[in-house]
Amino acid sequence: MKTKILLKCLPLAVLFSSLGFAQYTGGSGSGYAMGISEKNFPLPVELVNFNAKVVKDNVVLNWTTETEVSNYGFNVERSGSNKMWQKIGFVEGSGNSNSIKDYSFTDSRLTSGLEYYYRLKQIDTDGQYEYSNEVSVSISIDAYNLYQNYPNPFNPTTTINFSLPEEALVKLKIWDILGSEIAVLVNERLGPGNYETIFNISSAKDGIPSGVYFYTLEAGSFIKTNKMIIMK
Repeated sequence: MKTKILLKCLPLAVLFSSLGFAQYTGGSGSGYAMGISEKNFPLPVELVNFNAKVVKDNVVLNWTTETEVSNYGFNVERSGSNKMWQKIGFVEGSGNSNSIKDYSFTDSRLTSGLEYYYRLKQIDTDGQYEYSNEVSVSISIDAYNLYQNYPNPFNPTTTINFSLPEEALVKLKIWDILGSEIAVLVNERLGPGNYETIFNISSAKDGIPSGVYFYTLEAGSFIKTNKMIIMK
């Protein structure tokens, strides 16, 4: 008794695609050339460590590579619990290296009471890329704080940041050196978190001359005043 062996035939396009063939045309005709897809090779950067830690109100990311070949750099990406990733920064790579390289990035645009996820998108000089594993941290704010404005001195705008560990009625005011009120930037009840306010001297009706000024944050029983300088 003879046994027949049935061979399942695939279309040439499917077969060639699975084997890594590429079609060519031109010259004396057309045909297929065999090749190896670049995606079969791992990217030439060995990441041996990636972690995140909370330092005061910031998240500090640290990572280490053991070797690098044609490493353009790292996009730093962040998401909330919804895993909607966004780029928040870029750190330049070392190109080619056979020694351990340490990298760091600080993320300060955060809100308390939330969990944040981070990952790295490592990019080669030829545009290839791959993602690291994810790390996560939870942010909590345990104290009121009013930060130094930046830039300082400034003209015409400056940024003022403050932190609230709990809900409170918040007032943020600008004063001149004689104690006269110049502007009220915030006057409302706010929940816990980090806040950012822009002060623009051009919005004042009578204009604000150069000089030393003060800004005061009142939130519950917390009161703090910092100095700022307008320089035209």
